[in-house]
Amino acid sequence: MALEKKLEAVFDLDGEPLVLGGRLDRLDRLDRQPEGGLEIVDYKTGRRETADAYLLKRDLATIIYSLVVLRRYPGASVAGVRYVLLRRAMDVAVSLTEEEMDAGLEHLRRIAREIKASRDFPALANPLCPWCEIQIKGQCPIYVDYPLPMPGQPEPPEE
Repeated sequence: MALEKKLEAVFDLDGEPLVLGGRLDRLDRLDRQPEGGLEIVDYKTGRRETADAYLLKRDLATIIYSLVVLRRYPGASVAGVRYVLLRRAMDVAVSLTEEEMDAGLEHLRRIAREIKASRDFPALANPLCPWCEIQIKGQCPIYVDYPLPMPGQPEPPEE
């Protein structure tokens, strides 16, 4: 159905928009199974990947992917999220009930409220900075005067 698709959806946060999103590695339509639905596929290449279905089911990515896909594809059902652990040559499928997704959304709302209420939420430089959309758009307070190049791009000339 889709490969490497960026999806976002807007949810309510006390009358204000709460935008959740992510980049799906793959979204499959499961027509050949009786229950049908959509399956989200996330390829994991890192060293700290887990095969623990209990942990993956509670992972924020599982919750966000499921909520966003449901919102973006009205009338569809999410059959689950399948994590393909490339280093281990295995995959783990998890699915959330409607109650678990509702609880997950409430958890995300609590996190958003805490972030919003925080007066001290400084930007921290880290290895993911070159991929951050805020940094790329020149809005990061750390890199506002000197944005990082994208990986594989040449460094800007010294002044």
